[in-house]
Amino acid sequence: MSDKIKQEMNRIQIPNELHERAIIGVKNAKSEMTKRKNYLYKVVPLAVSIVFLSVGGYSVWNANHQSYENQNIVSSLDKNGVTIPAVELPKSGETAKMMPLFVYKGRIYTQSSTKIDPSQVKNLLDEKLGKTRAGLDEWSNQDDYAVEFASSIGEVDVYSVKGYQQEFRLMTYDLSSGYAEVYESLNGVTISSGSEIVEKLHLMNIAKAKSRTYDDWNNSTEKYTEINDKALLNSFVDALNDSIPYLREDVEAKLGNFQNNEQYKELTISLTDGTNVTLWVVKDGYISYGNALYFKIDHEVLMNLWNQMK
Repeated sequence: MSDKIKQEMNRIQIPNELHERAIIGVKNAKSEMTKRKNYLYKVVPLAVSIVFLSVGGYSVWNANHQSYENQNIVSSLDKNGVTIPAVELPKSGETAKMMPLFVYKGRIYTQSSTKIDPSQVKNLLDEKLGKTRAGLDEWSNQDDYAVEFASSIGEVDVYSVKGYQQEFRLMTYDLSSGYAEVYESLNGVTISSGSEIVEKLHLMNIAKAKSRTYDDWNNSTEKYTEINDKALLNSFVDALNDSIPYLREDVEAKLGNFQNNEQYKELTISLTDGTNVTLWVVKDGYISYGNALYFKIDHEVLMNLWNQMK
């Protein structure tokens, strides 16, 4: 990694909401990592010419990134689907900050934007799988990541989540505080259609939704617009179920500077089991989840939803 890219990484400001959630989780786990105040999501690019870092709902591109606004997006979907890039482990000595993560059965689970209603946490707790081990940081080597429950979040109990696949979602839970965090493993996974993410997230069990502008999200302002039209929400989930998946770089290269109130909004879907799933809606016709996936959905359905997102 060049010195220029390292310098750019060190200048990145992490959104306040993600920063605060990470700090709270670490404190409640009584972690030795409590002094970590920023986390950087690093994703391996599939195209050598595109270097980007993803955090929450935005990406930071290298200075050589050019506009592709006049090009058509061509999905990298083949007969097997699109493969989400694996998380790039930091090379020993790099100055990049660590994202919240732990290792279980050879898979890396990273902190999810999905939250659990505090009143429903115990209902979703399933089997206790073990306790994370403190110690992973930017100086760790490959052998450190081979240790079961190695983590960057200190010591906290890990549970399976009732009703969800262990290979996809686990949760940490601190008994003394009742604080829980959701962790997911999508890196390196192949997705062939929107139906797979709908099934993994249980979006068919939608109860209600709310939205807020990009600026309100970026400033951690709790100002939401409630969306209670169940027929509209069900049609949205149906459209997402039939959608085509794309990798982030395939979409963002074309969209250019779209992260603003006029083109980009946060959508939080509350499910009947007490989980709250965060998606991002791009007015040009895309839904994003996590740090690597976009889905192209029916334009009419998306615009009907967009018009309800004040």
